[in-house]
Amino acid sequence: MNLVIDIGNTRVKLALFEKEIMVAFAQNEELTIGWLEDFINTYVNGTSSFTTIISSVAEEPDSIVKWLETQGKVIHLSQNIKVPLDIQYKSPETLGSDRLAGAVAAWNHYGPGNILVFQAGSCLTHEFLSKEGGFMGGAISPGMGMRFKSLHTFTSRLPLISHQEIRLLTGRTTEESILSGVINGMAAEIDGTINCYRDKYVELKVILTGGDLNYFDKRLKNSIFAHPNLVLDGLNLILRFNESIP
Repeated sequence: MNLVIDIGNTRVKLALFEKEIMVAFAQNEELTIGWLEDFINTYVNGTSSFTTIISSVAEEPDSIVKWLETQGKVIHLSQNIKVPLDIQYKSPETLGSDRLAGAVAAWNHYGPGNILVFQAGSCLTHEFLSKEGGFMGGAISPGMGMRFKSLHTFTSRLPLISHQEIRLLTGRTTEESILSGVINGMAAEIDGTINCYRDKYVELKVILTGGDLNYFDKRLKNSIFAHPNLVLDGLNLILRFNESIP
């Protein structure tokens, strides 16, 4: 069994895999030993062993790592870890682990071929994978929550809006106008980026994932593959790939 821990900006996700199949999932606002123990005791047979991979946007908590090391092997996702892609990124030391893991999973599930991977989370990112399996890079822009906070923080009177769906193009109140501007604006940004890539690459598969996936998968004009938990899948694949290396 493989335990995948993804420590993001706002949420911590746990997933348990049997080979490539996710068999358990949980998420929380913070990572604690108690929560980990409950998850493992619930889903892992007492006689079973497991290997853990940790991905974190910040420093990994030492107490958690030390506890996990008493339970089994721990793999840390770092810039030196081996992945089944040809990394063409010029600053791999700054490449976010979520971007890398999402790309690995996209290539495994949808490759070979030219692939564009969007993640709609704290940031809106996209990565381009060439048909030869090259991780070529991409772009980063503010995510939905960041856009809402920026409009509130850097203006005098605009309210802070929480995530909520809107089907209007024309907002009839200030709140509706903010929702339309952020959500429809992000959808237009994604569609526009897809169109730019399709002008260069006729054969292109587009994958969309992330915590805000549901706001965009039905809103986009381009055809896409919606893939929840793509990053968790990718982390598990990276773990399995490194375990297979002699």
